[in-house]
Amino acid sequence: MLFSQLSKQLYDRTTKLVIELVESTPLINASKAMSAFVSCWASADREKAMTKLFPILDRQIRAELEHGASSVPSLAYSNLQRDSSLHYYQELLNQLVLRCDIVGHREEISSLFKLMLDKCQDRRGYKLAAKLILSSLQSLLFTHVLDIRSHDTSQWEDQGTRQQLYILFRTSKNEVILTYFTSF
Repeated sequence: MLFSQLSKQLYDRTTKLVIELVESTPLINASKAMSAFVSCWASADREKAMTKLFPILDRQIRAELEHGASSVPSLAYSNLQRDSSLHYYQELLNQLVLRCDIVGHREEISSLFKLMLDKCQDRRGYKLAAKLILSSLQSLLFTHVLDIRSHDTSQWEDQGTRQQLYILFRTSKNEVILTYFTSF
């Protein structure tokens, strides 16, 4: 909900930060938290999120698979460090696909499906690849809300309303957080 309240300029700034974060070293110990973060961020602008983040995750997953991640057949969950990065990127991709409009990216997604189903041989990698198919089906069947802001678009774009929101939130106790939230 927080990201949907941001102006376009502020959302673009957060997009740059999210991309930098995803392209940096994988946060393996925080994969669930990062997945939830990507889910919230992607919900605000589904088209932009998919356009910007999918190619990065696609490239990262393909690189992990080329370097042998998930290549050891196993019925148990793999604790190998080399597989953790792949699983991290797969979880991020699952949340991105679940929250975004994937119709325009069907060739890229189906290509990645095939690669993951062919290359992932350990239990967790294969399970996350199957979960990506489930997330894709859910995304296609889910009805997405076009605008979930707390005001109408005409009010949101009105400079007077922005100033009133700024003054209203500025006088509260959470000055630092809400100042960034309402500054356009």
